[in-house]
Amino acid sequence: GGGGGHRREFAIGGGGGGSGSHFLPSFMDSSNLGGGASGGGGTRGGPLGGRGMSARASGSGPPVRGGDRRGGGSGGPKGNAMVFNIEATSVKPLDNSTTRWVPQSKRDKAAVPEDVRVTEEVIRNFQGILNKLTPENAAKLTQEVDRLSIDNEERLTRIIRLIFDKAVCETVFVVVYANLCRHMLQIKVPVDNPKEDEKKEVSFRKKLLTLCQTLFEADNKDYQTMYSEYTTLMAQVAENERKSDEDRDTTLNVKVANLGEQLLKAKIRTIGNIKFIGELYKLRILTEPIMHECIVKLLTKYDNDTLECLCNLLQSVGKELDHEKAKKRMNEYINRIKEIISSPQKMGFEKKPLETRVRFMLEELVHRRACGWAPRNKVEGPKRISEVHADASQEQLQRQAETNAAPFGGRHNKQDNRPGGGRGRGSMGRENDGWIAPQRTSRVNVDGEKLKSASVKLQMQQGSDMQLGPGG
Repeated sequence: GGGGGHRREFAIGGGGGGSGSHFLPSFMDSSNLGGGASGGGGTRGGPLGGRGMSARASGSGPPVRGGDRRGGGSGGPKGNAMVFNIEATSVKPLDNSTTRWVPQSKRDKAAVPEDVRVTEEVIRNFQGILNKLTPENAAKLTQEVDRLSIDNEERLTRIIRLIFDKAVCETVFVVVYANLCRHMLQIKVPVDNPKEDEKKEVSFRKKLLTLCQTLFEADNKDYQTMYSEYTTLMAQVAENERKSDEDRDTTLNVKVANLGEQLLKAKIRTIGNIKFIGELYKLRILTEPIMHECIVKLLTKYDNDTLECLCNLLQSVGKELDHEKAKKRMNEYINRIKEIISSPQKMGFEKKPLETRVRFMLEELVHRRACGWAPRNKVEGPKRISEVHADASQEQLQRQAETNAAPFGGRHNKQDNRPGGGRGRGSMGRENDGWIAPQRTSRVNVDGEKLKSASVKLQMQQGSDMQLGPGG
């Protein structure tokens, strides 16, 4: 054909042994369905009308009927062929966008300004340090942080934001990130475009405090806004369920699912922010008035998620805040919490009741304060590799001691899931959970020779009076 396109024509017929049969599945092959072979190639009585299969490019001559003659096939002159014409047009190549992502190794360094390139390199190296930071290598990696060129306000702001994002998302390592902040407190950089009444330098501490306060207020505001939208959507879903299938809005469930996922992420971030603020106060990076301000804000918003944040904050810093000068304020906090537990409806929980889980957290907080802020359970945090090895060795020694103390040659008493406990024989004993389990008794080794000699002595004492059967 003419033009820029390229046409290719396929004719599918019932060819058997010729070149056309390669396009047919085995169950349609003429050798399985009958039809005599002719010339070792195509067949006449194929399943698609007796014609073979051929392909030709446009402009290269007439289409070949009945298979490839050169291959020896001879298709039948009758029957209908399935002809497909495929037009291959020229494809325009993709345009490379100016904002496309390019790997670092392929970027043109000459086109990027020197200060921008250095800033990106500093941020990338610091991100790598955060990804590798653990309690085991914290001292080594902090030395690498000291070697980074953090000498302007943009780099300092982005680095603080990286630390904050990692701390609120990975709360297990929040202590490690707080210690890193303490190490970087002495960093000071010149202010970009300072005003006349502003200082010409800004410190790491001031930037960190400003970010914590801003995100604490912004996260709470965003969470409350999303929660209001979520409540409205749930009411619409309940009303939508009462409609018929034709009148229902199918997009509401998708909106609820997406907003619920965003709400969960915002909650996790808010709780992580609270824990990070608590750890910063323990290291005296944040001051005590800031902590009391946070507690008051959380205690005056009567909803379940805010009270959960309050419990996390007081569990973290309650012991440090509960000193002689602040006893009065702590008593006010605890009394308000007791009022929420006893009368939640009077404290603002009319529309949404106080969740049982949150009520238990508040009760646990009151109990902990009465016990000197001693935690009921041990708080597990990140462990060093040496601590992990020590725990593994201790567990192995404990298992070995249990094996040596087990009866019958060191074999364990196999336990099953039945109320009786194990399969041991002997007296019954009551376990800690109240179930009665049989206890194994120790075997008594009997010497056969001593038993035989004792029997002979008994016979000699009885003498002739001994009878082996009834008397006559």
